[in-house]
Amino acid sequence: MHNHISRAIAVAAILGIFLSSCNILEDRNECPCRLLFKAVDLPDGQHVPIIYIYDGNTMKERIEVPAGQLSEGYVHDIDRKKNVEIYVWCDTTGYVFPAFAIDGPEILGENGEDFPALYKFGTFMDTRVEEAEVTIDFNKRFATLNASILNEENDIGGLYLEGYSNGYKINGEPVSGKFYCRPDFTYRDKYVSFSTRLPQQTDDGLMIGIYDMDGDSYKIPLGKILASKGYNWEAKDLMDIELTINGNLMEIRLGNAEWVTGSWGDLIL
Repeated sequence: MHNHISRAIAVAAILGIFLSSCNILEDRNECPCRLLFKAVDLPDGQHVPIIYIYDGNTMKERIEVPAGQLSEGYVHDIDRKKNVEIYVWCDTTGYVFPAFAIDGPEILGENGEDFPALYKFGTFMDTRVEEAEVTIDFNKRFATLNASILNEENDIGGLYLEGYSNGYKINGEPVSGKFYCRPDFTYRDKYVSFSTRLPQQTDDGLMIGIYDMDGDSYKIPLGKILASKGYNWEAKDLMDIELTINGNLMEIRLGNAEWVTGSWGDLIL
């Protein structure tokens, strides 16, 4: 009973703030538009969502929302405009976002590091009203890659991933540039295993590079492998990838789909 009362009080408080955006004696057209931001699927983990509000090519506001408030409802007043662009970004690892311009700066992966666990929402709003609700439905803008590679000799000195898209603009458009990360790896039961995060790629050039203790190296054409299996880099929510390489056999899991395929060396998959 107490929980129900507490929820009722919280909802009433939000609604009270939401509905009191303008005194009835004021010129209503001069009143700001009161926006209620509410997330329906806030990702788990550490995050400080950041709201960006644009009028044309000009960023009007950058709002750091305290953790947890988007799920309860966050209220903010803005000037009335015909159309504004609203973008919301968050990262479950606590990434610090820049003050975006339309064409930059961008969210880019740091050389050698895992890509941030980014989530993004964007919409256009007509704010020539006293109040409106922005329902935030985040999209997952990274793919987690979990890979295990047979290496009976236990002679791997290191590995890396490289590609040709390394982040996003404020509107979610991929940014061209070298993606390069060197994930930590473990060796167990003759398999080298690692996990990392990947940004959206715009071609099939993504590679896994492996080098041994003597400095010799080879590459696994991960981008071509994923393309041959229909992986969709343009999906709103990027699908995670499970990859196991055992000699000439490869097992790939994408969501609920699974394949056991032939030689990756000549891409007979």
